[in-house]
Amino acid sequence: MSTDTLLEVDDLRTTFATPLGTVVAVDGVSLRVARGQTVGIVGESGSGKSVLSRSILRLVDARNATVTGRVLLDGRDLQSSTERQLRAVRGREAAMIFQDPMTALNGTMRIGRQLTESMREHLDLDRRQRRQAAADLLRSVGIPAPERHLRRYPHQLSGGMRQRAMIAIALACGPQLLIADEPTTALDVTMQRQVLDLLDAERAERGMAMILITHDLGVVAGRADEILVMYAGRVVERAPASRIFTAPRHPYTAGLLGSIPRLSDEPGRELATIPGSPPVVIGRRVGCAFAPRCPYARSECTSTTPPLVAAEGRHGGPAEGGDHAHACLFPLAAPTLARNGGRP
Repeated sequence: MSTDTLLEVDDLRTTFATPLGTVVAVDGVSLRVARGQTVGIVGESGSGKSVLSRSILRLVDARNATVTGRVLLDGRDLQSSTERQLRAVRGREAAMIFQDPMTALNGTMRIGRQLTESMREHLDLDRRQRRQAAADLLRSVGIPAPERHLRRYPHQLSGGMRQRAMIAIALACGPQLLIADEPTTALDVTMQRQVLDLLDAERAERGMAMILITHDLGVVAGRADEILVMYAGRVVERAPASRIFTAPRHPYTAGLLGSIPRLSDEPGRELATIPGSPPVVIGRRVGCAFAPRCPYARSECTSTTPPLVAAEGRHGGPAEGGDHAHACLFPLAAPTLARNGGRP
């Protein structure tokens, strides 16, 4: 493990036992996150993004879930850690912002108590110091009159305020890694921008690494250093952010890009969509999971599972711009995408 690598995930696989069979939610995902780096994980609902993030911190229900693979956080093996050891990591070394703050926050506890709860567990502060630190955190995330809001319950805050309170709770113990799972869900466009700017500012100020999970490539544009595109539990494309937006190789990535509205689009133009829905993978799957929805699929796509391989540059050599890989038997060529405006 490199000294610059904070999180190292190798061949992570998460399955759930159901009456219909074994559902494969995460299927052999590997990733690296360097200190201070932002990695975006993008895909539709059902692609395995949230299960991946919960599996990293072992937050999936162990009663019907099986997680295999290796997860190293700053050299510590989380997969072999006991629950007591994990409690020392969660909140202190790594923290998570969940999708819906109304359900993630405890509706029966005041915001102040929820903020100081992890401080009591991880920080050597007395009650007055914890209270002051909690007020300072609320102020830092843009909540006015923080002393007053410490006494409020989650239902007394607006959606944007609840999301900011969630961010403050996640930052309370100064984690090295922050996992933000769809942090702008159900927020209006203006509030989305404010929350994303806040996360980016806090990451830069604290020197944290961040995993930003979203279904919208537009959310990670200009914010992520590297992007992983997930589909049916697998990574189908991985590249520096600039390469994803200028030269995507997987048809699914191109489809996600094509669905983003553009200011240059003609008024009244129908938005591009990807037909169908992501599959629920039960048991072992053969072939490319995206083949039924892919406009470029061939017969080989239904019988051969494409591995994640390095993309090639324009002259057949390694891809320009850094580490770029895709899982497609017939990857798209950059000139084709340029002619179609990024739309398949």
